[in-house]
Amino acid sequence: MQPGSKQLRWSSQAGQSYTISEDESDPIESSGTRLILHMKEDASDYLDSSKVEDLLNRYSEFIEFPISVWKEKTEYKKVPDIEANKDLKEGEEPKMKTIPETT
Repeated sequence: MQPGSKQLRWSSQAGQSYTISEDESDPIESSGTRLILHMKEDASDYLDSSKVEDLLNRYSEFIEFPISVWKEKTEYKKVPDIEANKDLKEGEEPKMKTIPETT
């Protein structure tokens, strides 16, 4: 991105029209494009990053610049619930809560 240029958002609802507006989300750290897909329920095959990478490799064979897939994984872990354990009596097992952890 050129210094001083604005980050833009291109949006479409899978129709023939689209909108372009200024994007207020976190800036991309280097040059590039952030692509966010909202999938239909019957398209869960495309949630697998290896499927997306396979499609990118197949259909971008003649593009001269590198395309990479940023992967985000959310795991859930159990931690002690501080609020629920305020009145915990000695010897009682602490109450746990599940929190998401994104890597």
